[in-house]
Amino acid sequence: MAWIINHWEFEEVDETWFAASDKWADEMLSLPCKAFRLYGDDGNFYFQGLCTTFESDPFAPMDEYGVDFGCTEVRYWNGENWKRI
Repeated sequence: MAWIINHWEFEEVDETWFAASDKWADEMLSLPCKAFRLYGDDGNFYFQGLCTTFESDPFAPMDEYGVDFGCTEVRYWNGENWKRI
C-alpha cells in the first residue's frame, strides 16, 4: 500500500474500512512517507493520511480514494505548513 487514511472529517465514511489501519500505519512509518490532506472543491478538509509515493505519484491518495468523496485538492506537510500540490 502506497498511502493510508488515518483521520477523516467526512461523516459518511464507513469506519469498518479503517479497521486494519493501525497495522498498515505501523508498517508505513518504517518507510519514508509524508503526511497529506485531501480537500473537497468546497475547500473543506476531509481526510488526512500518510503516503510513501509522494515523490513519484503525489496524487495517488486523491485519485485512488478522494475523488469518490468529491476531493479535488491534495496538500502535503512540508514541516511548517500544508503545501498544495
